[in-house]
Amino acid sequence: MNTDNLARCTFVLDRATAHHLAYLSRRFRRSRSDIVRELLKEPVETMAELVQRVPDDPSPEDLRQLVLHGLETVDTLADEARATLREVPL
Repeated sequence: MNTDNLARCTFVLDRATAHHLAYLSRRFRRSRSDIVRELLKEPVETMAELVQRVPDDPSPEDLRQLVLHGLETVDTLADEARATLREVPL
């Protein structure tokens, strides 16, 4: 393992998710860790960026701003996903 870029994490998944992850790993011939890294990278970074904007003791306005930023983020991600799907040859 490349410890300069990677860190070990231990977590528990429900059995159905673990089963589906194992299936994807076999199907795509990629490690479960590789799949989880790819799936979690952007959402975790995005969520951390959103939460960092909020003070530890948020006011109702701080929370309102978090919701607005979250909605903007979701819209942006959805637009990017739609654009990617439209490029898929049918």
